[in-house]
Amino acid sequence: MKLEYNINVNGFVERISVDKKDIDQVFLTIIKHLIELSTKKEGRFYCFFAASAGGGKSTLSLLMKLLAKQYFNYDLQVLGIDGFHYYNDYLNSHYDSNGTLLKDIKGNQITFDVEKMYRTLNDSLTKDVYWPLYDRVIHDPIENAIKVDSKLIILEGNYLLLNDANWQKLHKFCDYSIMLDVDENVLKERLIRRKQKGGLTLQESKKWYQQVDKVNVETIKNNSIESDCLIRYDGNHYHLLKI
Repeated sequence: MKLEYNINVNGFVERISVDKKDIDQVFLTIIKHLIELSTKKEGRFYCFFAASAGGGKSTLSLLMKLLAKQYFNYDLQVLGIDGFHYYNDYLNSHYDSNGTLLKDIKGNQITFDVEKMYRTLNDSLTKDVYWPLYDRVIHDPIENAIKVDSKLIILEGNYLLLNDANWQKLHKFCDYSIMLDVDENVLKERLIRRKQKGGLTLQESKKWYQQVDKVNVETIKNNSIESDCLIRYDGNHYHLLKI
């Protein structure tokens, strides 16, 4: 039996359908585990939820928030890393080591202000802070958009588990980690469709996938640390491989 949910992702409502068996055996199992772990720690508990772009981590994180309230009467908070993108002014005036304008590879790991994210996470351990949100209309971050005030927080983002000197600095804040592994053909189809929704032609969307998205997908797949929890999505069902 399929269950239908309306999920608001950055102002855009997405209707998703998830098999009840997947809800029961995967997502409720994980939520229950996270709640139990968080009660054993003083202060904030951060769960890092990583996946390639197009994997559905933003939608699934918000689904877990909804399920936590529905089944456990528990309020957890979901935050994303997209608000830590460098502003377009910066991306339009800086280049990578190959001389590529950062704006042309927006979404790549080097287009995020990791130092700023580190400072915000560090501050959040001892006080309530405000988190930036990425606005998909103006395509720039909005500062101080979300108050961080929950005990249990799911932080979702592509590169959170990256085995990279810059991103590894964030791992000290991770109490538990989830990796979502999605079939690469599913990712390709989703990412091309996403670019088309953003206004690009099919040809332009395919070109962006080959030049930007595919590189990022391979980076996350091949250069991430081992997670505490592993979810596999085959295009139809979610499978809990490790917890």
